[in-house]
Amino acid sequence: QRVGGDVTVAEASVAEALALLGEVGPCRELAMAYAATAGIALCHGRAEEMLTAGRAALRLAEQLDDTEALLDVLITVGTQEMEFAATRSAGREKLARGIELGTREGLDELVGRAYNNLAYENFACYDLEAAEACLAKAVEFSTTRGADGWLHCALGARSELQLLRGQWPQAVETARNPA
Repeated sequence: QRVGGDVTVAEASVAEALALLGEVGPCRELAMAYAATAGIALCHGRAEEMLTAGRAALRLAEQLDDTEALLDVLITVGTQEMEFAATRSAGREKLARGIELGTREGLDELVGRAYNNLAYENFACYDLEAAEACLAKAVEFSTTRGADGWLHCALGARSELQLLRGQWPQAVETARNPA
């Protein structure tokens, strides 16, 4: 079902999918429903719910050997883990694994998401060198793969990073001539 940005409808749709698919048993769709639940929980700061759904999605995606579902949930769980010092390195590893796996499998949209989430989380914990390096890779990847949506996200973040560093002319140039 198309939800058009309505989180309430999205949550209800995913809950319905989980109920129906739970009766079917292990399948790709169930892994993706758990991954969607984790993604919604991540966006709303519900860490426990995200981790529970994320772990279920990880187990199922690995059991089914489903690369796309695995990559989706690696990005979500890795992003959540990077938000806490105790799990930051584990999160970084999951995002790096996702980038490697997605690049190898040609899942460009998910790789673009992984690069941008990794850059954002590095930025959020003030690891500016890591954020800058990741943004450079995100821009290069998105440019060569034609992932324009993720390219614009990366360039916006690069401009924000330049502002934070007091590099006003560079930030303006990045914003004006993004590609």
